[in-house]
Parts: sequence; C-alpha cells; structure tokens
Amino acid sequence: MSSISSVEFRQIESRRAEPAPGENVFRAAISAFCSLTRPSRRELAQLDDLALPLVDGVSPEARRYAAAALSECEHAPHQLVRRLAGDAPDIAAPLLMRSKVLRDVDLVSLIANCGIAHARAIARRTELIKPIHDLLTALNDSEINRLRDIARGVHESQQGPARGELAANARQKLRAMMRPSDNRTYHQGLRDSALSGRHGLFQTALADALGLEFATVKRITEDERLTDFAIALKALDASEELAFLLVSALRPDAFTKTEDVRWFLSKYQALVEDKARETIRRWKVSDIAIRPVQAKAS
Repeated sequence: MSSISSVEFRQIESRRAEPAPGENVFRAAISAFCSLTRPSRRELAQLDDLALPLVDGVSPEARRYAAAALSECEHAPHQLVRRLAGDAPDIAAPLLMRSKVLRDVDLVSLIANCGIAHARAIARRTELIKPIHDLLTALNDSEINRLRDIARGVHESQQGPARGELAANARQKLRAMMRPSDNRTYHQGLRDSALSGRHGLFQTALADALGLEFATVKRITEDERLTDFAIALKALDASEELAFLLVSALRPDAFTKTEDVRWFLSKYQALVEDKARETIRRWKVSDIAIRPVQAKAS
C-alpha cells in the first residue's frame, strides 16, 4: 500500500478546512439581513426560507456568528432564531441573553428542554415575567440566582440617561460585527481564481463570496461599464489595488490607456462600502424573487 505524499496530505488538510457547502451563502444572508433598518415581513420570510435549510450543515463558527448578529436585531425570523437558541450554549448565549424575538413561551421551553446552561443565559435577561422567574427559582441553582441579581441591577441602571448610551454602544458593536470576517479568505480565493485565466472559476468564487446567483455575477462582470463589478468588490472591502487586479485580469480590454486606469480607480475610491453592501442586498432579494419563476420555466 503506497503512502500519502506530503503534497497529497496538505491537499487533504486543505479540503478539510474548506467551508461547508452553503456556508458563505449562509453568512452573507445573515449579514445582508442585519444591515436592514426595518426589515419587511417578506424579508423576514426570505431569510427563514434561505437560512433554515442551511443551518444544520454550516460550521459552529457560522452559527455562532449568526446568533450574535441576530441577537442585536429587534426584528428577525422567529423560526431561525428559535433554532439557533436551541443550539449549544456557547452558540445560543447571545440570543438567550437579549434577543427580543424569543417569546416567553420560547424561553420556558428552552429552560425546560435544553439544560442548566441555557437557563443560566436566560437568567441574565434584564426583563423576565414572573412565571419565568419562578421557573428559574425552582431549578435551585446558585449561579442562576447570582446572574439574576446582576441582571436586576443592570435593569435598574438602565432606567436613567445611560440607556441611550448603552443603545448607541450596541449599535456600534453591531456595525463592527457586520463587517465580513472572511475578507482575507475571499480576497485570496478571488485573486487566485482571477489569475488562473478561467473566467467561470472566478465568477463562481465571486458568487460564493457575495451570496449571489452565478447568472447575476456573470452579468455584473461582463457589463462594459464596470460599475456593478466595482460595487461588488467594494462590498467585499477589496483594496484599490486588488480591485484593479481582479477587474483587469477578467477584462483586460477595458484598460487600453492610462486614462482608463485613472478613471476606474477614481470611480472605485468614490464608492461607499455600506452603500455597496446595500446594493448587494437588493441583488440578493432579486435573485430570491426570480428563483420560483426560473424553476417553473425549467
């Protein structure tokens, strides 16, 4: 029996480290949703439809990210939040401690069915109805009692002017959380696929990074104006140098003069990252909307 070479071993390890299928889509969907100021009922339903089928197949890190992000949202899909709240305690904790989406009946069910670690996280909530307090008391756990005392003190302190400051800090943390955590991975993959000379490979990598349909990304990258291409890269926080490398590798015909390069860099510098991500979100919504039509046509 032949032994595995060091090169083959590294390839195997590399494949093991790759994200599970759908993980990039899952993260992108969560990020796009959490960037909405006031999500509509349709957008709530769309995230449930998109993320729920993926949640069991993504990594604990992706579920932990989703739970932390959604815990800051006043409105979020109930089924998805309920599913994540029933996950392992280190994943579910942010939702258990502060999500407004979880109903009282959800909290009772989680305390009854998920164990003491979930109950301790719920005990840290600053506002609980008396039946839930009574249920926590019945568990006769000293740590729960200690956490409830802390939560009660926090609740009392929030009744003054400090409440607005705490809300502002929470919004600031959420904005920082919404910055893609996988940019370096995305950037490396996009650079390598662009330099491979295989346009389809690059377009697939970009579609995965953005959570968009391949057809949408193909249209974006082949548009002569390059505007949407630049927006897509800005949404991924690509530097000017990386953006130019990627666009010129895929569209060398667009840069025949120095003025062309200057025009592109000027246009890219003028883009605002948050607005670029908002544009990506609208494209995702369009993708989701046309899927049923495409399915019927096929």
